[in-house]
Order: sequence, then C-alpha cells, then structure tokens
Amino acid sequence: MFESLKPAVGLQEYMVSIHRDFLTDVETVVSRGSENGRLADGADPRALAETMMNLLRGLAFRWLLDEKEVDMLAGIDSIRRTMNTLAAPAD
Repeated sequence: MFESLKPAVGLQEYMVSIHRDFLTDVETVVSRGSENGRLADGADPRALAETMMNLLRGLAFRWLLDEKEVDMLAGIDSIRRTMNTLAAPAD
C-alpha cells in the first residue's frame, strides 16, 4: 500500500488508479443501497464510500504496523457494524 510513495516508475499512478477504482466500486454498491431504501434519507453514497475506504486503509496500516495486536477480521466486522449504524434509515 505504501510502496507507491517510494520512487518507482509508474507505481504511484497504478496505485492511485486502484484506489480510485475501488472507491468508485464502493460508491456504486452504496448507491444501490440508497436506491433500495436501505440508507437513511440524505445519506451521501460518496461520503459513505470514502469513510469506509479510509477506515479500511487505516485498519490495514495498523495491521501492517502491529499484526500481533490488530485483529483484521474483528476490525472489518467493526467497520461493517459502524457503517451499517451510520447509514441505516430511521425506524
């Protein structure tokens, strides 16, 4: 993930492309939830996608720094539960 910050011909552009594509894909999935009434009124699919991507990247960074302490699966589940709570329509 962070290798793209080092000088390497074409690597940074490739990593930027991957991240942009991933963000677009996540936004598309979140937008489907909005269309199906599974998101709160006024929820911004792009903002939710960016938040999720930022959380996932932060989790990955923490795991790279300290994989003995950071439980990746528990972290992903925490992100899923949090995003569902933030984006859920009011009852």
